[in-house]
Amino acid sequence: MKNPICKSTFLSMRTFKHHVYYYLVGSLFSFLFFCSFHFNLYGRGNLFIETKEIISNVLSPDSTFVDTIEFTAAFSEGDTIDMYVIGADTIYTIYATPLLDTSALSFRYEASPMKIILSNQTFPVEQGLLGINVTDMFEPGHANEYVDLPKYTSGENPWDYLSELCPTTLRVFSGQGSRFMELLGSARTAPNDPFNTSGTMMNGGYGFCIERIIPFFDNTDNDIDAPPLFDDTPGAIPFSISDDMNDDGQLNTLTSWYLSDRYKNSFEDFYHKWEEQPIYDPTDPAFDEYSEQPLYINQLIHLVNKIESENPGQSVSVMLCLNILSESATNCKNIATYLKDDNGIDLAGIEIGNEVYFGWAEDLLGFRDNGFVPKFIHYWDYINGFNYDDFSIGVDPDDGDPGDPTGDGMYFSDFDLSLVLPSDVLLDHDYLGVLKGDPSTANIPLGLPAHNLPNCGEYVFITDESDTSNTLNM
Repeated sequence: MKNPICKSTFLSMRTFKHHVYYYLVGSLFSFLFFCSFHFNLYGRGNLFIETKEIISNVLSPDSTFVDTIEFTAAFSEGDTIDMYVIGADTIYTIYATPLLDTSALSFRYEASPMKIILSNQTFPVEQGLLGINVTDMFEPGHANEYVDLPKYTSGENPWDYLSELCPTTLRVFSGQGSRFMELLGSARTAPNDPFNTSGTMMNGGYGFCIERIIPFFDNTDNDIDAPPLFDDTPGAIPFSISDDMNDDGQLNTLTSWYLSDRYKNSFEDFYHKWEEQPIYDPTDPAFDEYSEQPLYINQLIHLVNKIESENPGQSVSVMLCLNILSESATNCKNIATYLKDDNGIDLAGIEIGNEVYFGWAEDLLGFRDNGFVPKFIHYWDYINGFNYDDFSIGVDPDDGDPGDPTGDGMYFSDFDLSLVLPSDVLLDHDYLGVLKGDPSTANIPLGLPAHNLPNCGEYVFITDESDTSNTLNM
């Protein structure tokens, strides 16, 4: 199981003086996996339960424990009374002696990097703020509609639980995590592709296209020397990337075409995502409409419709994070209109940038603070359509200026976008202009993730104190 989510709760508190139910519910938001549980009962010390433990049914999970010596004498504090599986969910019944004041109960679940604490402290619930990020939710092994949900032959599945949470906003499909996602599918164009028998096959799922991803990693060592993706005469010695990866899922032999192990691991992750997603032929009448194609964006639409239909009066908005590395500005607009116009999805906003303030953007896109032009200016000019590598002058006149102010041979812009960007993106990355220039998307708020702020001490925008409109016009 990959990255299941946990939902923890107490059931039947009226019977808590004798036992507690603990729920481990698989694959809601796909961010957590653990192999042991750490419990604290207030004033009672630590209890450890290993998931590998096999327990036979001693008591029915729905029993209310009869107050008899026979039952209570059979168990000690923290004993696992029962364990059983429903779909991908594992349910434990744990024995606990009576507590005089259950309001003093403290339950702690620990698994890096998050902690959930239930205590007797209460706070008001802020209304209208419930949003959920669903990065990898639709991948197989997480909560894929057609692969994972059928495993839940009885009881509720992860989509049911998410619907019960009744979120007002879904953020899809994360910032940095949406890099290289081509959400309306991508063509398989690599030579000698054994899976592209018709010559018209497409990548479904999140639309990862590995041949469009390879150049970004290939250029991290400033040398374009990646081996081919497929070899027309595969042999025992890996000659192609697929040969090397198909051995044990890692790059073991062809390891000199990228900068470091940091990029090796990242590339392998994208390769597996590409390899595991469905492929299809759009010339097949069964797939001639977007809604019929095996795209995870369609599962998102199904999820939104499910939440709204099961929660009358609830409207779910989507915060859409777009890929600015291998998805053209026009395609990004088409994704937005597919959700908004073709399927009636309310777009709360569009996030453009994939969190490029992180270090990966320096090597993959050339967004570097070179001492003359800040990293943000490269990013800002890029999403406004400028190719600063060919000395086209951006919003900041220094970005792309062929001048050499220090005489060291280093120009303001020394990264060649044409080495990494797919040709369609190289010619079409004015994301702000395209989205604001189309009447269908012009009024959708745009978010630019420019920089991570510290915990306190800085402001994103500082406006005049007399301005109480709380608006910002860009």
